[in-house]
Amino acid sequence: MVEQGALPAAAVAGSPEFLRPMVGTLPRGGKFLRFYAADVGRGPDGRWWVLSDRTQAPSGVGYALENRLAMSRALPDISRTMRMERLAGFFQGFRTSLLKLDRTGEGRVGLMTPGALNETYFEHALLARYMGFSLVEGEDLAVRGDALYVRTVAGLKRVDVVLRRLDADFADPLELNARSRLGVPGLAHVARIGGVALANALGSGLVEAPALMAFLPRLAIKLLGRPLALPHVGTWWCGQGAERAQVMEHLDELVVASAFGTPVPGIGRRGSVLGADLAPQERRQLSAVMARRGADLVGQDVARISTMPVWTGDKLTPRPFTLRVFLAATEDGWTVMPGGFCRISERLDARAFSIQRGDRSADVWVLADREVPATSLLPSPDNVRVRRSSGTLPSRSADNLFWLGRYVERAEG
Repeated sequence: MVEQGALPAAAVAGSPEFLRPMVGTLPRGGKFLRFYAADVGRGPDGRWWVLSDRTQAPSGVGYALENRLAMSRALPDISRTMRMERLAGFFQGFRTSLLKLDRTGEGRVGLMTPGALNETYFEHALLARYMGFSLVEGEDLAVRGDALYVRTVAGLKRVDVVLRRLDADFADPLELNARSRLGVPGLAHVARIGGVALANALGSGLVEAPALMAFLPRLAIKLLGRPLALPHVGTWWCGQGAERAQVMEHLDELVVASAFGTPVPGIGRRGSVLGADLAPQERRQLSAVMARRGADLVGQDVARISTMPVWTGDKLTPRPFTLRVFLAATEDGWTVMPGGFCRISERLDARAFSIQRGDRSADVWVLADREVPATSLLPSPDNVRVRRSSGTLPSRSADNLFWLGRYVERAEG
C-alpha cells in the first residue's frame, strides 16, 4: 500500500509499533491477527460507529466472560429462559484454532502475561484457567536454539503456541526494547523463523494506530472493492499539510489526539484534548506543536453517542455507553463473540472520547430465536476430577509456593 501511494510511509514507519526486526516476517500459520477487538458506539440516530481498533493484545474479553459467569450464578433462571447465546462456543473455537497450531502434539499453549502488577492481570488468569492454557511470565520462558521453552520443576518443556497479552515492544529485550524486564530474550528470533506461533504476531499493534483510521475508507475500496461495513469516526492525519490546516480551521469541532498512542506535548495527559475547551494560549501552544510534530497528531470528529437506562439509587437514569466487540480467527474464518464488554459512564457527557475508561460495566446479551444448549468450558460442580500431574508447574510458581508455605509456618509458630 505504501509503494502504491495509498498510504504515506510516515503513517506506518512513524509508529513505535513498526518493529523493524520483524519486517518481512510472515507469521507461522499465515495470520498476523488471530484476535481482534473494536470499540463501537451508537449515535443518537441509531447508527453504530467504530471508535477505535484493538489489535496489539486486546483486553476486555475476560471481563466480559466474568460478567456473564457472575450474572448466570446470580440470576440462573433468567439465563435459562431468555435464550441467550452462550459464550463458550466462541472460546472453544478460538482455543481449538490455537491448539491446531501446535506442532509438538503436547497441546501446551502459553498465555503470556506481564505479571500480577498489570491492570488486566485478573482477566489473564481467568482466561488461562477457563481455556486450559498455562499462565506464564517472561521469566518463566527461555529460548534454546530455535524453540521456546517453559521452565518447570521437571526441566524445560516446549511451548509451541503463545497467546500474547504483553505489548510487543516489551516482548524481547534483545531485539526490541532493551529496558524491558518482562519479555524473553530471543523471542523475536524464534517467531521470525517460525519456531513459535504468536497470537497476535509481533508488530500487529501497528494497525490500531489512530493515524491509520484516516486512510481506512480508501484502503477498504482498494483492498476489498467496497466501502467499510461500519463507518468509523472521521479522522484527519496531521502529517499532511492540507489535513493539518483543516484541523486547525475546525478546531472547535474536533478532538486532537496522539496519532500513535504515544505521549505528545500539548495534548494533555490523557492523550487527547477537545479543541473547544482550549484557552487562547493553549491554542497557540497546540498550533506550535502541530507545526513541529504534525505527523504525531490526528484530528477526529467528536462522536456523540446515545445512552442506555441504568439503575442508579432508586430509579432508572440515562447513561452513555460504549461497547467492545471481539472476533477470533478459527478454522471456519472469523467468528464474532455473541456478547461484548460494555462500558458505562457515570457522567452525562455523551462524547465518546470522555468515556474511554468507563466507570462500570454490564453483561451484553445476544438473544437467539431458538433454544440454546447449555455449554461451558467450566467443569461441572457435580463431576470434579482431581488430577495430579508432575512436571507442569513453572519453577517460579513452585518457588513462590515454597516460600508461601514457609511464611505460613512462621505465622502459625
